[in-house]
Amino acid sequence: MREEEPHPRVEHAGANRYYETHGDPRSSAVVFAHGAGGNAASWWQEVPFFLDRGFRVVAFGHRGIARSACAEAELFVAHLPGDLLALLDAEEIERTALVCQSMGGWAGLPIAIAHPERLRCLVLCGTPGGLWTDVVHDSFVKVADPRNEPLRAYSCKHLLTNPPASQRKCARAATSEGIGTRRERTSRRNLRLPGNGYLGHSLLGECSGKWNCGPL
Repeated sequence: MREEEPHPRVEHAGANRYYETHGDPRSSAVVFAHGAGGNAASWWQEVPFFLDRGFRVVAFGHRGIARSACAEAELFVAHLPGDLLALLDAEEIERTALVCQSMGGWAGLPIAIAHPERLRCLVLCGTPGGLWTDVVHDSFVKVADPRNEPLRAYSCKHLLTNPPASQRKCARAATSEGIGTRRERTSRRNLRLPGNGYLGHSLLGECSGKWNCGPL
């Protein structure tokens, strides 16, 4: 049986986070930030693609997800930008291309605004990146409303469980190719939704941690 290779970890603000790094440390870096319900193995197709083109590739798990341990009291999206900066510092990556999907954008866009010198480019995929409007707020309130049973069932029963079987199969496929590890699993402890009492994989941030920016 092939032994699993140890993977590095980085600590920041109460979280001990798992990540993987592939390729020559001297090469230009591409860092991937997954969305809610994902994990480091979500990028199992992108990792070999960019490795074959000479890049250094880093994929990580957000706090409280899969193998990234975190105390429940620290499960707030306000920590995500700092988490990502801590990873870049740990790997001595001065500048990187950053690819953010869904919730991952809440880590990436704030860094682009506050620390643009750390990024060569930013790719946002299906994410508002932390931009907050009244329409977005009202949509989340609607999802959390106990009277809205279909949406409530989705948010509370689906988002608080393990990913669908198809996603787990993708993670297993990635591990069989050596990109992840064999025991990847998604945690049931998720980022906290402030103000409504539910826990869920959410893009909501604390009121004091809203991010706003003009046209980029």
